[in-house]
Amino acid sequence: MYDIKRVKRKKQQPKSLKRKSKFRVTFEPFETSVDIPSGQSLLDAVRKAELPLKTTCGGKGTCGDCVIQITSGAYKKKASAVLPDQLASRGYALSCQTDINDNLIVQLPQFQELSIKSVIDSKFFDKQRGKISGIYELDSLVKKIEIELPSPTLDDNYSDLKRLEKELRKKLSINNLKYEYSVLKKLAHAVRKKQGHISVIVGIFGEDATVMDLFPET
Repeated sequence: MYDIKRVKRKKQQPKSLKRKSKFRVTFEPFETSVDIPSGQSLLDAVRKAELPLKTTCGGKGTCGDCVIQITSGAYKKKASAVLPDQLASRGYALSCQTDINDNLIVQLPQFQELSIKSVIDSKFFDKQRGKISGIYELDSLVKKIEIELPSPTLDDNYSDLKRLEKELRKKLSINNLKYEYSVLKKLAHAVRKKQGHISVIVGIFGEDATVMDLFPET
């Protein structure tokens, strides 16, 4: 008798409690939205919205290029060594490693928003140019910093890492500076590719900072 009642209650559940097959993902500051089937990745939503965000690793979660911040909604993400715990605890995630289980509002960090606006020939820019502000400022935890590392001399023959730290401390008010392992592996190549002109992606947490990525200036 008890089992029969349970079956009846299940049959009488309102439609609103049924699992949704699609969810809406809204990207700010562009205010563009796409509908994505449940269980697909946030990177699928990025591509459907025609956001020209690069994924150097091809969506494997190893490069950290597709970092975003989720400000509203439930989601499921895989752990990644390229995303510091301080960022993950504040809603930051890699879009390629995040599955959609709810309607989401996604904030693009400033360096990605500026990167998108620089892609003049993208379909997204052409469609959304009326919505994108001429000046967009965000006091983001993730910042892109352009740096020109001076070449070593006899009087200043420090390593690439020491010279990078020196230049970053000129631009940031920080006490502690950490580096992701992937950054250390490609530092020498990035520095020499464009004669010391590099772009550095930094996560800032009060007076502490973590260098998440770097690459030659394009």
